[in-house]
Amino acid sequence: YTGRREYDKKLTDGKPGTLDFQDAWTVTAARAGYYFKKTVQNLTTGAYPATVAFPGDRLRYTLLIQNFTWPTLSNIIVNDDLSAFFVPGSLSINWAGTTIPSGNVSFNPNGGMNGTGSITINGLSVVTDQQYQIQFDATLDSTLTNSTNVLHQASMTANDSKGTTRS
Repeated sequence: YTGRREYDKKLTDGKPGTLDFQDAWTVTAARAGYYFKKTVQNLTTGAYPATVAFPGDRLRYTLLIQNFTWPTLSNIIVNDDLSAFFVPGSLSINWAGTTIPSGNVSFNPNGGMNGTGSITINGLSVVTDQQYQIQFDATLDSTLTNSTNVLHQASMTANDSKGTTRS
């Protein structure tokens, strides 16, 4: 049988080989390709992933770059420019949670378009079955009003083995 079935029953030992609501199945999942992900944790409250933060909270962002199965991704450039909602000078790298070589990372706690901090990753390559991550912390401005949406997005460009630019 292929497809999805839903049952509203109480689970017991089951009957292997009988198609019912208790069968054991092995599921194999595979990922392929390049992966770029950004997550956030609220260090003040401990919430992960953080969906809510308050003025003055300290946030930890993680950028993950991964190549599951494809040829080398090279000339990687990542830019992350903090929005105006962060405290200038509060940006710091969490080197303990960072696997990107320090020579490929530059950051300025007072840089970027808003003077609240910026991070650039440059000259990185990710081979098949390799991943890198960087973690950085920043503090939300304590004068933010409640219900302020703090949008914060990173961008990445790189070249694949055919010279195609990906972003």
